[in-house]
Amino acid sequence: MTRGFYYALLAVTALGIFLRLYGIGGQPPIMDEVHVAFSADNYMESGHFGPTMENHPNMRNILVYGSMKALGTGVWGLRGFSLFLGILSIPLLGLLVFRITSNTTATALAAFFLAVDPVHITFSRQAIQEVHTAFFFLLGVLLAVAATRGDKRGRAFMLPLSGLFFGLGLASKAHAAFPLLVCLLYVFYRGEEDHDPWHEKVFAVLSLSVVPLTVYMLTYVPWFGRGYGLSDWVFMQRALFEMTVADKGSFMDIMVDTEAWQWFVKPLMGTGTFTHFEGKPFVTIAMSNPLIWMLVLPSAAYVYYRKQTEGRGMLLTLFLVAYLPLVFSPRPIWVPSSIAVTPFAYGIVGLAVSRAGQRLGKKAMAAYIAAAMVVSILLFPPAMGKAWEYGYFRPLAERFNPHEHKVLPGERKLPPVPYRAR
Repeated sequence: MTRGFYYALLAVTALGIFLRLYGIGGQPPIMDEVHVAFSADNYMESGHFGPTMENHPNMRNILVYGSMKALGTGVWGLRGFSLFLGILSIPLLGLLVFRITSNTTATALAAFFLAVDPVHITFSRQAIQEVHTAFFFLLGVLLAVAATRGDKRGRAFMLPLSGLFFGLGLASKAHAAFPLLVCLLYVFYRGEEDHDPWHEKVFAVLSLSVVPLTVYMLTYVPWFGRGYGLSDWVFMQRALFEMTVADKGSFMDIMVDTEAWQWFVKPLMGTGTFTHFEGKPFVTIAMSNPLIWMLVLPSAAYVYYRKQTEGRGMLLTLFLVAYLPLVFSPRPIWVPSSIAVTPFAYGIVGLAVSRAGQRLGKKAMAAYIAAAMVVSILLFPPAMGKAWEYGYFRPLAERFNPHEHKVLPGERKLPPVPYRAR
């Protein structure tokens, strides 16, 4: 890697820092964030779940509780870890793509796409676990790949460390299980290919199975402190899993953008929240950048058919294993869950654009990057809670209005309610 590569990655990270921190002090918390603060206190001080997202694991509660104790209950205490891990995910994705592909252009592009992604920006600015999960599993994948491609002596700490971060990812949200499965099979396959002795293969498998499970269980120490045992934990895990699988959201939730198969097919996918603070509405909308998202599936096909492309198999596998379970899920899958997929998708788009740029020329690539940047800038105000303040975005914002929903069979459509009365 050249000095110019590091400068490019640093510049992209600086852009990501700006987009995640700008105006953060003036963005009031949404209701979910308020409930997250109560949930963190409840869990850490009494071992109880809720009042929000009690079906998900509790790493978010541990992190938010710690940051609130250290930094107070304001913006930094509530959102500190989301901001920090969201920012660090940008260079981390770049390093992962480089480790897999050895392509510096694809690396810089993948990091850039994540830096300007309005959905990732939105949830980096909220005390929600989506960016936590992605950061932890990206670091887990990076360490697993590095362990199998570097000096064998490094495996003794890299693989258990990978398992530790995968465990933290699982303790944030179940999405981390998909890249963990890929890495578990990958390290075993590499061990077979390199003719490693059996004890090294066993060590690798235990590092990516027992270690993550142990870390995951340790995050339930406050719950165990209420007097429960291991059999209770197993029963509780099954009950929470069933709750997650059966989660249909509220009636209003299921009206907009709940089909994962549409993410990279339908332009301007999004999710919205509404907050009223000091007499002023704050409408936050996380909406995908269509110039990037709409390239994902064509890029995957392009990379697949360019068989000489280094690292294509690993990137495509990570993407498909993370994405397809959400596509075929029988329950609604909301746009925030895309953060568990888009880092791998952006690696694929970065690889495809870098290859296509060699044919089309630097001017064409620069024009595409500039256009993607412009679209992300236009979608940035909604990501920071100002969707209703910018006239050009109001027609799109109205689509996420909870008082406007599709008319179901046999249902009479009611006249719209003026926004000021909501």
